[in-house]
This record gives sequence, structure tokens and C-alpha cells, in this order.
Amino acid sequence: MLHYTQAQLRIKYPLKVNDRLKGDLDYYLYTRSIILVVEAKNADLSRGFTQLAVELIALDIWTGV
Repeated sequence: MLHYTQAQLRIKYPLKVNDRLKGDLDYYLYTRSIILVVEAKNADLSRGFTQLAVELIALDIWTGV
């Protein structure tokens, strides 16, 4: 899939916007126009959704899109 889409894949990708918006993206798959972030959780989906939402906000600020 990465070969056909020319996408880049980063695993445990560190992201820091400021002291409150920082952490590691579990899986960060991106092309010039598409971004996919996956937050892997074993059991606690509520915490996983919250963490993913914060990561997406940080990513939005970081990329300036």
C-alpha cells in the first residue's frame, strides 16, 4: 500500500507543539494531501478517543493546515 500511494509511515512518531500538546503518535501515515493517525489501545477506548482527539488538535496546529 505504501508503495502504490507514495505514503510515508511513521511508528511512535514524536510530536511536540508546546508543553501541553506533546506525545507520540502510535501510527502516522501521510501523503501530500491525506493524513491518517491511529491511536492503539488495548482496553480503555474512552481514554484512547480522548488521546486521539488531543493528538489531532496538536497535529492540526503543527502542520498549519
